[in-house]
Amino acid sequence: MIIGTVDCFPTKSTLSKLSINNSQNATGHWNSKIQFGHRTVNKQGSPLDFKLEQAIVSGERDDFVLITANFTVPPRSTLPVDYELIPGVGYYKLHKEPQDWHTARVICNKEGAHLAIINSHFELSVIKMLYNRDPKLHDFSYVGISDLQKHKTFVTIFDEPLNATGYTNWAPDQPNYDGNCVVVKRDGQLFDTQCNGRFPFFCEQTLGK
Repeated sequence: MIIGTVDCFPTKSTLSKLSINNSQNATGHWNSKIQFGHRTVNKQGSPLDFKLEQAIVSGERDDFVLITANFTVPPRSTLPVDYELIPGVGYYKLHKEPQDWHTARVICNKEGAHLAIINSHFELSVIKMLYNRDPKLHDFSYVGISDLQKHKTFVTIFDEPLNATGYTNWAPDQPNYDGNCVVVKRDGQLFDTQCNGRFPFFCEQTLGK
């Protein structure tokens, strides 16, 4: 026996649909079914961040079980389709064709992204995941860090000091200041190197930017 149904249909300008269905079966049990649909941005779809919380709320006469679901829908991206969305972090791509640091930076910018900046060990795990898909690829890749503006002072491409990024895992004896641009090794260690060296490189677009 269906008691009530509510459908919230999107307009052409929105992407989401919410459906709530309340019913009572033959044994008297109540069932509530809630469906949340989100139109995909492209054929690959867009993963959602999802958090579910449950609590008991006391009213004047009865107690209620309150269930709160929070969906975070990533924004539409104008990036090429080969960028991979990591929910809650951003879009990433490992360019396998080696380039010098300056060319790599230009390529990322042209794609609407920027040379990747590692801000946490979780983000490093994303870098490693992309790396590990191709074990034959060069063990070093460019990231968005250099000391081109001031020798021995490494900053990001946004002029943020390296020690403010949240990740400064230099390899032993690094930096040795023999180079002005930074690469990340497959194991996550950072090295400085000559900017005209040709390496693969990571591009990213952070969510919300």
